[in-house]
Order: sequence, then structure tokens, then C-alpha cells
Amino acid sequence: MARVLIVGCGCRGQALAREIVAAGHAVRGTTRDPARTEAIRVAGAEAYVGDPDRIGTLMDGLAGVNRRLLADGLGHRRP
Repeated sequence: MARVLIVGCGCRGQALAREIVAAGHAVRGTTRDPARTEAIRVAGAEAYVGDPDRIGTLMDGLAGVNRRLLADGLGHRRP
């Protein structure tokens, strides 16, 4: 079983999390906003608050992970 970290677990990341969980793997999804953690949990993933623009905030989220996926909106950044 893989342990996957999805960095940027918004709409696309949550859809991906559902597929990975359905395949029998564990998923941890990140968000910058603590208010969005419930949506990540509903998708079947463990929620983790961290900011990919501040790599130090993601270090604890990497614990036990053996796969990392970046789903940060495919370059669509808010100003």
C-alpha cells in the first residue's frame, strides 16, 4: 500500500484522493486554509495544513509518505 501526499488538495486534488483511496492507498492532502480541511476528510484523505510556498510547513506532512503529488491548480494562481 502506498502512502500518498497530495500537495494542493483542492477540487482536483480531492478527486484524485478519492480515486487513490478507492484503489486501497492512504492519502494525506494539504491545504493552506484550515477551513478547507473538512472537504479533504470527506474525500477520504487525512487533512494537513501547509503552504507549498513555505516548504518548511510541509515537512511534518511528509512523515511516512512514499509518494508525493503536486496538484496546485496547474499554474492557476490567485493574485
